[in-house]
Amino acid sequence: MRIVPLIALALAGCAPSTYGLRLSATPLDPTPAATAIPLFSAALPRCPFTDVGLIRSTAANFTRGTAALDGLRTEARRLGGNAVVHVRFLDSGLTGTAIRFTSPDCKE
Repeated sequence: MRIVPLIALALAGCAPSTYGLRLSATPLDPTPAATAIPLFSAALPRCPFTDVGLIRSTAANFTRGTAALDGLRTEARRLGGNAVVHVRFLDSGLTGTAIRFTSPDCKE
């Protein structure tokens, strides 16, 4: 019986911690959860965009990669972003800049 609380505590420690700093003075509506959020590390999208916010996502040990990626996308959506650029790997997770495309028809 004592093992159940320990498992719950261990799994809670695996969830990513995400932090976002909004760059615009006016908050944007969140991006719908079903919207794909592409990540760009080296190249930038071809479509014009504006910076929405700075994001950092950290995750513990064995879940670091996938959980940190999901955390970046979740935080970008919360800030109203359509993608994340300048994605960089850190020892404890990822960092990037959430962007919003200036034309709703252009997403690349």
